[in-house]
Amino acid sequence: MTNCQQPAGDIWSAKEAASFLGVSNETLSRLRVKRQGPPFVRVGGLVRYHRPAVMQWIEEQGAGAVDA
Repeated sequence: MTNCQQPAGDIWSAKEAASFLGVSNETLSRLRVKRQGPPFVRVGGLVRYHRPAVMQWIEEQGAGAVDA
């Protein structure tokens, strides 16, 4: 992604979470629809991500990896 900026605080918008993860907002949206992405909540209709939950999700993605 271009113009990646580190999101501030523990609550991220979808755009901030996508930037942090290095994926497009559209990719993060598809993961949300498929229930394959990091956990999220809706606040007043807006999607929000809790930074610690995103970090835990990232750690879990490597849980099944095998070193070659």
